Amino acid sequence: MKGMPEPDRIIASRPEVRDVLLEAFLEAVRSGTLGVDHEMRLHARPWGFQLEGITVEIRLWHGDQDTNVPLSEAELLAEAIPNCNLTVCPGAGHMVIDGYFEEILSATTR
Repeated sequence: MKGMPEPDRIIASRPEVRDVLLEAFLEAVRSGTLGVDHEMRLHARPWGFQLEGITVEIRLWHGDQDTNVPLSEAELLAEAIPNCNLTVCPGAGHMVIDGYFEEILSATTR
């Protein structure tokens, strides 16, 4: 938790969230770290499609305090996807859904 931005550290320190995060992490490495390593490598490879070819509307939400995925990466995605709406959430980190759940839900059900 030391490397997390403050908004994520606050969320992750709640016992119910901490327990879920720990359980997910332990399950991810239960058989070793090869699966986690493989997934990280997949993120760094071409995805097999062009972002410019996405034709559906995309709503992208990103915390301005996110240190896992820099805001600049979200901005690049939003620029590359033709019908993408980027909402930058002030004061939110990587766990942006925690503080913006209602807003995200209401925007995606319109």
